[in-house]
Amino acid sequence: MNHKCMVFLMAAVLLAGVACGTYIAVKPLTQLRFPPTASCEIFTTKAPDRPYTEIAILEVSEGGNTILAAQKKAMALGANAIVMKGQAVEGSIALGNGLIGTANKTIFVAVRWKEGGAA
Repeated sequence: MNHKCMVFLMAAVLLAGVACGTYIAVKPLTQLRFPPTASCEIFTTKAPDRPYTEIAILEVSEGGNTILAAQKKAMALGANAIVMKGQAVEGSIALGNGLIGTANKTIFVAVRWKEGGAA
């Protein structure tokens, strides 16, 4: 197999992996563990007004509904809400002179309400 075919096949495999689903990297911010929650609020423009503790950073690689994926993961971690912090370009795959695609990610912080905090 020649070099161009091998490079093309590797790029196709990488793109298929990016396009096939959503990947979530979890970076815990506390040693504490919490039971899963049944609901999780979403804050995309500002942080919650009530007192909270940040429990994890969620880096969601695009490949579907990033907000829904982050919300489900946050609920499994015991979060009461997620706060969207921003988006970033994770990387790109190039073949020859043409750009084939980019991998974007959205950053969220999973938070848990502090006990006794006002609603």
